[in-house]
Amino acid sequence: MQEVITLVIFVLFSSIAFQTQLKLNHLIGFFLLVLAVYFIFKN
Repeated sequence: MQEVITLVIFVLFSSIAFQTQLKLNHLIGFFLLVLAVYFIFKN
């Protein structure tokens, strides 16, 4: 879960500080990371 929080903060910081745009491959990668965290912590 800590990885997801760190990634969200980094994406927000980089998009504000460097004025970058999120692309579809970024969103797909983020979705897969959240899905991986779900499967790891699933009982």
